[in-house]
Amino acid sequence: MLWLGSLGGDVRFAFTSRLGGFSTAPYDSLNLSFNVGDDPDVVGRNRRAVLERLGVPHASWLQAQHGAVVQVVDGAHEHGAGYAADGLVTTATDLALGALSADCALVVLADPSAGLVGSLHCGRPGLLAGVVDAMVATMRENGAHAIRAAIGPTVCGSCYTVPAEMAAAVVAAVPAAFSRARGGGSALDVRAGVIDQLRHAGVRVVRPVGGCTREDPTTFSYRRDKVTGRMGALIWRPT
Repeated sequence: MLWLGSLGGDVRFAFTSRLGGFSTAPYDSLNLSFNVGDDPDVVGRNRRAVLERLGVPHASWLQAQHGAVVQVVDGAHEHGAGYAADGLVTTATDLALGALSADCALVVLADPSAGLVGSLHCGRPGLLAGVVDAMVATMRENGAHAIRAAIGPTVCGSCYTVPAEMAAAVVAAVPAAFSRARGGGSALDVRAGVIDQLRHAGVRVVRPVGGCTREDPTTFSYRRDKVTGRMGALIWRPT
């Protein structure tokens, strides 16, 4: 169900797969999103099950805006759809920050020495909007100076085909996102673009986790299935 890891110190993170939950098709089974048509009671049960397995009492979830909105949150947690933001940052302990996706890049970030963690959603619009820079800047404004990151399963550059004009606009701003589809058409590598932006922003440790969401049947993929659930990325510091 989970990819588990650490970003140093007491910081822990998890990326969920689609397995190990209670949702039925086409959301089977560990759908964590209230916004895709699944039964809200079942989604709530899935979220509670994840937190119980991780041993985290609370979570704040973001509802991606596909822009560059980053919010700093405290110990309070929000139910339902979550914060209208593309990134969340906190210094609170026993509070997981969660982001959701079914192809876009999910990134967890931390400066263990500063006691600061963050969770980020970035797709093609986020690359252009500068959400990575906004996230790193917000963390630094709140005391971070040595940021580490991990990036979860994301649709790969061979599977994310887009119109030529769209690809050209993104690559002009983020050259590292250039890719070609297997059939030779225009494509984008969002994960490569995010990693490049993180490194240019001074995040020196970027750990990739998992593979291509479209190719892996254990992950949700909008590009593959259209109507489907959403996986989560969570990061927290235990008390």
